[in-house]
Amino acid sequence: MKCPHCGEELVRSTKNPDYLLCYTCRKKYKVPGAPAESHEAARRAEREQAKARERDTAYTQMLDIGMDDDDDHGHGGLIFLIILLLIIAALVVGYFVFNIDYVAYIKDIIAHFKK
Repeated sequence: MKCPHCGEELVRSTKNPDYLLCYTCRKKYKVPGAPAESHEAARRAEREQAKARERDTAYTQMLDIGMDDDDDHGHGGLIFLIILLLIIAALVVGYFVFNIDYVAYIKDIIAHFKK
């Protein structure tokens, strides 16, 4: 059954199966002449619905977090990788094309600072 005020699905009460509850409006309604389910069956149905609501909420929150992460970080990792590759390419070109001896160059810098 649906709630007459908000239209949400009514849930059978676990304490008293003769009543239906609306969690949105916080109201309870007497079941109109319907035979009440067993108390255990009503509890089981309520637990399943609570799990489904919790799962849906958790999934929605997970999607929201994923969207926030994409907006905040952008393409920072890709830019870092491109810069790193450009530095490596410059070192390789300097070594093979211009015959720069990086080991000797670093030794000269260290010797300069030891003076």
